[in-house]
Amino acid sequence: MKISRVLNFIKPVSALGPLLIAALCSLPLRADDQAEVNALLDSFDNLWIENQTFAEITMKVSTQQFNRELKLKYWGKGADKSLVRIVYPPKEKGVSTLRVGKDVYNFVPKIGRTTKISDALMSQSWMGSHLTNSDLMRTTHLATEYDVKLLEKKKGAQGTDIWILEALAKPSVATLHQRLLIHFDSKTRLPIEQDFFDKTQKLLRTFTYSAVKNYNGKLVPSHIHVVPADSELKGESTEFIYDKIDRKSKIGDNTFSLTELSDL
Repeated sequence: MKISRVLNFIKPVSALGPLLIAALCSLPLRADDQAEVNALLDSFDNLWIENQTFAEITMKVSTQQFNRELKLKYWGKGADKSLVRIVYPPKEKGVSTLRVGKDVYNFVPKIGRTTKISDALMSQSWMGSHLTNSDLMRTTHLATEYDVKLLEKKKGAQGTDIWILEALAKPSVATLHQRLLIHFDSKTRLPIEQDFFDKTQKLLRTFTYSAVKNYNGKLVPSHIHVVPADSELKGESTEFIYDKIDRKSKIGDNTFSLTELSDL
């Protein structure tokens, strides 16, 4: 009886052997994948953020009612200070949006008024475009506000390795975009495409990133094409084009003040 018990014990253990070995061998791969996911998140969250950044931007908005082009200037310092000001067309020149920490303000020179933008308005359109106030001010931080995992690896059209990350908003985060899908070129760690979904899993918008350029030693997609998913908005889009990015010029802290916001 004792021998049979020993034999019965050995059989299941030996049968599990290959599975145990396979599981142990896969652990380093999962760890490497997680490390790469973390690297992609870090790259994305800091893609346009530096200690200080000045940029000149063209924004083209196409809707069923109008087509318009805006010229913008952008100043940024770290992850929590930014200022965007319209310099063209003349009738909207001086319209500015300022972010300091979690506070966002809008200034309209025609009425000489500075207004604080509430959290509820952060998801609304900026200047009639398909970008929101949150997009413009880059208030979303994936690494802290979303639970992110690797969803898929696949080959791109040019034979590139593409990693698709799925990001689900944490319960404590109030956001219109409950789910994100972000496609990365795994070699450059740059985003290629980003899909935004609401809490019902309805696709809201798609961002396409292209025209990678080297600005002061850092590769950045200089062209962002935004397309709404709503069928009623078919044919509409917003193009956000970086004409210039300068990370060397000094930017004073006073640039990000309410006084500077309205001082034209």
